[in-house]
Amino acid sequence: MIGARSLAVAAALAALGFAAVAGAATEIRAGSQTAVYELRSADLAARIPRIERAGFTQGVVTAGAERAGVALLTVAVSLKPVTDRSRVDARVLAALEAAGATISHPRRPAELAALLAWQGKRRGQSLAATYQAVRSVLSWVRDEVAYEPLSRHAQPEDALRERVASCVGQSNLAVALLKEFGLDARRVRGFLIVPRDEPGANPEIRLHRWLEVRYPELGWLMSDPLVSRDFVDAYHVVLTTEDQPPARSDEDSVPAWPEAPARLVEWARTGLFLRATRDRSYVVDMEPWPRQSLLGRRMSRLQYGSVVRVRLDGRSDRLPAGTVAVVVLPDGSGWERSVSSEGAIELGIAQPGPVRLGLRLHNRWLVVKDLVVGRGEVRDILLRSPQPEKERET
Repeated sequence: MIGARSLAVAAALAALGFAAVAGAATEIRAGSQTAVYELRSADLAARIPRIERAGFTQGVVTAGAERAGVALLTVAVSLKPVTDRSRVDARVLAALEAAGATISHPRRPAELAALLAWQGKRRGQSLAATYQAVRSVLSWVRDEVAYEPLSRHAQPEDALRERVASCVGQSNLAVALLKEFGLDARRVRGFLIVPRDEPGANPEIRLHRWLEVRYPELGWLMSDPLVSRDFVDAYHVVLTTEDQPPARSDEDSVPAWPEAPARLVEWARTGLFLRATRDRSYVVDMEPWPRQSLLGRRMSRLQYGSVVRVRLDGRSDRLPAGTVAVVVLPDGSGWERSVSSEGAIELGIAQPGPVRLGLRLHNRWLVVKDLVVGRGEVRDILLRSPQPEKERET
């Protein structure tokens, strides 16, 4: 269903001679994210394990004697490239382009099975081949399996046949397909923290399912088929993985996940509070796959697309809150991005060539600019501070 906001954007673009906006592609990000949560439930704190992965850590510590019975949970995410080895760059680029063109075509289980049989001959290959397989499978699942939170299609074969599944079904299907590629993959169970817009409001807490894949020479990397590839953000809290028993105190008689998920959610909703966040992630690239939006982590420092960064030119280089940038490609497709907490807008562009950039504040267009971007380019655009509109003479 198209939301009211999307309809408003399409109408605004039409007024400027633009086509309707359609989000797509994988936005590749770098940087870091951190979230700190306050745990006021000892039962909940006992069930959250310490996790150390490539680019993801979480751990619980007591808040100190001044706050007895309170613990702090810190989740930290690093978005460094999967590898810094530049010698794989040329081969990786060719492999990613080939996989992107191939994986978008299968529409039926038989076609996907044929592709997996072909890819299966390349099992046990390098870190680059693992990255390619993960990208191909998660792009395919994102495009071809619709998300329905109440779906009962939890088994991989059901999700593949019906093309609709909850986070459980999507993760189970992705893990099954990754294993067909010869990869070591497993499911992850935990909480998804959804911050609310209201200041001071406690976030929404949902039970969630995602996955992780073992990379050669690197270890386990988490992915969320609904949101991101090769990383999950700091709003994911791990409870268990497939081969890790639930954390629990020795004297605790209450069943842990997955025997009592409702109890865990109740503890979290009354005893888990978002205390602080720091998001220092930023766009560094854009890939044209999948058709649905996804976030990603770069393989190496090779850049596939281009990045346009928009800031104000002046003593304060922060764009006003509420500023939105819209990018439109020659074929009429495009997308929008809102200003970040740093007061800037970063736009990834997958295909080099001409683009149109529109910047608006509320319902007023500040600038419309035609650009030509090249592959691998990072362009900074400095805009003059918008002047307040003069009052009309009566």
